[in-house]
Amino acid sequence: MAAELDALLRAARRRIVCQTWARQLGEAVRIVLGLAVVLVGADRLWRLPFSPWPLVAVILLLAGGLAGLVAWRRRLGAQATAWVLDERLGLGERLSSAVAMRQSGYQGPLLEPVVGAAEREAAAIDLRVALPEPARGRLRQSVGLGLLLLTVALLPRQTFWRSRTDLATEVVT
Repeated sequence: MAAELDALLRAARRRIVCQTWARQLGEAVRIVLGLAVVLVGADRLWRLPFSPWPLVAVILLLAGGLAGLVAWRRRLGAQATAWVLDERLGLGERLSSAVAMRQSGYQGPLLEPVVGAAEREAAAIDLRVALPEPARGRLRQSVGLGLLLLTVALLPRQTFWRSRTDLATEVVT
């Protein structure tokens, strides 16, 4: 396969994997932050018998690792990557046709013009346009959940749910 097209497909594949990881990690962080708000809120209201912070930290680490694993496992081949670029840029399957012809071992008269056209297209493609970074709306959601968690964490523990015996025992110990 031609060098320009190969380089483009490798870079596009890396970008797709990174975008997948960022998207999965963002989802995981929002879920863990929501869970943390619930756990810390429950701790503030009912004084849980355990601290929620280690549990939140472990879940966050596991979720981040799982997001990375999902992104890493999503390995697109050259054909699938070329198809994604064709779809995003409206290239009418120019890149994916060239990749398919090369991978199939086709040696007919159409090989050179098809691969040449794909090379010219590959030289002109800007991956930042073809595969833009995701919108920042989800980042705002995560920041909002983080601020809510901070607010809940700073609230004092409530005593109106506990009996006087529990409160007296707490003061003594």
